Amino acid sequence: MNANKTFIPPAAVRLYDLAQGGTLDPQTRIRIALYLARRGQGVFEAGSLRLCGRAAGMNGAEMAANEAGTSHDAKGTACLAFVRTLLDVPDAPSALDVDGMAEVGYRASDIAEVIGQVGINRHLHQSPGAIADCGRLQSHPQPSTNEQEQP
Repeated sequence: MNANKTFIPPAAVRLYDLAQGGTLDPQTRIRIALYLARRGQGVFEAGSLRLCGRAAGMNGAEMAANEAGTSHDAKGTACLAFVRTLLDVPDAPSALDVDGMAEVGYRASDIAEVIGQVGINRHLHQSPGAIADCGRLQSHPQPSTNEQEQP
């Protein structure tokens, strides 16, 4: 086995696949993941995230700032401040937190995606069993209970 390869849990790969259909741009998703990795709350390793960031057009200074919880752009800084609040403040986000995101240009779907990305990363990071369960589900998908039966 190549020692340079990083193991990425199947659930994390699935999470990445699902995020591709979201409303956030790739740089914002990577920005959040870098910050979560730095805080020890992410499922992706920072080195692999930096490779993704470079592929998405991000430079090293921006990614270093993202890891530290800030950005060279005001909208990115607001997003990471929101993520920090989600991590550090019980019962977050407040209406004021959500309004702050909206004021810098994030739509409701973007805000929901940020909350989801943080929550799923934290859950997968803190629950090794969840990673294994998601891997089994990925291998053997279950039919959705929301789908209506066809006549």
